[in-house]
Order: sequence, then structure tokens, then C-alpha cells
Amino acid sequence: MGNFMREKWATGARFIFTNFGPLIVFYGINHFYGLKPAIVASTVVSFGEIAFLVYRRKKATNLFKFSAGITLVFGIVDFYAQQSLLFKYEASATNVLTGLFFGASIFADKTLIQEFYEQRKDAKTMTPDLAAFFRLLTFIWVIYFFVKAVTYFLIAQKYSFEEGLLIRAVVGSGSFYALLALSIFGSRRMFLALKKRGFLGAPRYGQKKAGLGRADG
Repeated sequence: MGNFMREKWATGARFIFTNFGPLIVFYGINHFYGLKPAIVASTVVSFGEIAFLVYRRKKATNLFKFSAGITLVFGIVDFYAQQSLLFKYEASATNVLTGLFFGASIFADKTLIQEFYEQRKDAKTMTPDLAAFFRLLTFIWVIYFFVKAVTYFLIAQKYSFEEGLLIRAVVGSGSFYALLALSIFGSRRMFLALKKRGFLGAPRYGQKKAGLGRADG
């Protein structure tokens, strides 16, 4: 059980840093050292990750491309428009864009969550009910990002930038890691419960290699 849980945590950590590395570096450096070093550091990390993928002959995930792109765009916006309304509502706008990005993948060949899962070494053959589960789980994340965007918008209206930043750090980070933990550690139980109740129909897309074994929850 100990090795199983460690593997779960390692899987979650790899998912976060592989796909959100530029964002994590940007916000971390920005918090301690300022905006300019954050832009430079996140850009270096993005290009470093791309170079590593090219060297390993691996393809960057769509989520990484989105993360790197949105970090660069909003980093530039922050630099030139720190006193504008866009800067104040940037966190809300970022979540709207992220929600749209996740939502668009529901209608693609495979969802972002399925794409991540297929990168795992223990991925098994995709089944219709499993593909439907990945689509449903992606939809849950879409709802989460839109709800968080509305919450951040209301916070920006009611509180000062400094107060809002503190509230978002607690509410946003806490809710994100809670849902991430549920997605990683509770996915197998969720899948079995939904399958048992007949909520997982055959999907239209995503019949490629993947799977949900014991390492899913």
C-alpha cells in the first residue's frame, strides 16, 4: 500500500510539473522576486522543456502548450498593463480560457485527461465506458474552472488586489489540489460506481490505447 500511494503522489506530481511547469515557475518567481524575473524564468523553463522533449523525441502535450502559451501572453500583459482592469481580472480570465480549452477537448478525438492517462506506462486498452468516464471527468474540470472564474471575478470586485491575491491563494490552490487529488486517488471508485449505475455510455471518440487499472484510485 505504501508503494502504491507513493506511485499515486508521483503520478500527480509528474502531471502538475509536466503540464503546468511554466505557470508554477511564473507565479512562484513573481511572488518572491518580481514580474520581470518571472517572465524570464517561465520562458526559459518553457523552451527548456521543449528542448528536452525534442531530445527525447516526445511530443508535448496540448495542456503543456496551452500552459506555456498562456503564461507568456499574460506575463506580457502583466508587464505592460499592471494598472489596467485586465490585470485586476486576469485570474478570472485565465480560468475562463482554461475552462474553454478543457471543454473543447470533450469534442476532440480524446479529452485532455485521457491524453494524460495514455502517457502512463501502465495504460491499458481503452474501453467505451472508460472513455466516457474520462469525458465526464473532463466536464467536471470544465465546470470547476468556470465556477472559479466567477468566484475570482467577484473577489476582484469586492476586495483590493492584495486582499484578493491572498484569498485566491487559499481558495484557488486549495480547491485545485482537492479536485486533483480526487481525480487521481478517487478515479477508480468513481468509475466503478458510475459504471455500476449505468451512467457510462459508449462515447463517440477516444478508442485508442489507455485504461483504468488498479493504479487509478
